[in-house]
Amino acid sequence: MASLVTLHATADPTVFPMLRKMAAAAARSFGASMLEAADVELSVGEGLANVYLHAYGRRAGPVAITIDFDGVVLSLTIRDEGQGKPEIVQPGRGLTLLQELTDGVDLRTAPDGRGAVLQVIRKLG
Repeated sequence: MASLVTLHATADPTVFPMLRKMAAAAARSFGASMLEAADVELSVGEGLANVYLHAYGRRAGPVAITIDFDGVVLSLTIRDEGQGKPEIVQPGRGLTLLQELTDGVDLRTAPDGRGAVLQVIRKLG
């Protein structure tokens, strides 16, 4: 799956609405229904909230959102440069909601050890 869109931004709640809307618009451009696009929008919002709260301790920090689409599956990847994934993750409301809204959730430490990578996938159609 080739990366179609990568957004580089600051994980700051003041920009979350814009980033959520951009992700939903991308999903719609790939043929997502209104409900599917709303799920994508909410998923991005939850992922960004987790970055802000957990990666940066309620402080702004860099984040990248990558949106991929292979014709069937939309993949959203949110990467931060914060503390990385803890060894033991106790899923809270955010991860639980992501599991309900999507077809797959993967949270891992970034390959270079700096920060965490959250990937969610959503089948469209």
